[in-house]
Amino acid sequence: MKFYFLVSFFLSSLANACPNLTGTYLCQKSDLRGESLYTYSQVPVGDHWQFTMTAKLVGMDIATSYQFVTDGVERELTDGITGTKILATATCDSSALTIVGTANLDKPNKIKFSEILSLSPEGDLEDYSDAPSGVTLYELCKRQSN
Repeated sequence: MKFYFLVSFFLSSLANACPNLTGTYLCQKSDLRGESLYTYSQVPVGDHWQFTMTAKLVGMDIATSYQFVTDGVERELTDGITGTKILATATCDSSALTIVGTANLDKPNKIKFSEILSLSPEGDLEDYSDAPSGVTLYELCKRQSN
C-alpha cells in the first residue's frame, strides 16, 4: 500500500509539472504558414516529461516532428522528417511549456526563437512565440475532437 501511495504521489506531482498538451490542434492560416495541425504527446521520463510534436499543413503529410525533454538542458534536436537540426532547451511548470532555441545552425545567420505553450480555459492551445523581428506573436489553436 505504501508503494502504491508513493507511486501515485510521484506521478501526480510529475503530472502537475507540465500542462497536459496531449492532443491535436488546428491553427488557422497566418502570414508565416498555411492552416496547420499540431499534435502533441507526452510521457514521463525520470522527473521530467518527453514531448513529441508533429506538424503538418492541412491535407498534407507530416512536415516536421521533434522530441524534447523538459529538463532545462540545451540539446541538439533533429527533425524526424527533414533532418534539420536545432538547439533547444525545454522547461515547464503546471501552466506552460517553454521552449527556447536556435535554428538555422548550418547558416551564417542563426535564428533565435522561443515558444510558450499553454491551454486556454476551453482546452485550446495558446502559443506565444517571439518572431525574429522581436515581436511576440499570439496564436490560439482549436483542440480537435479525438
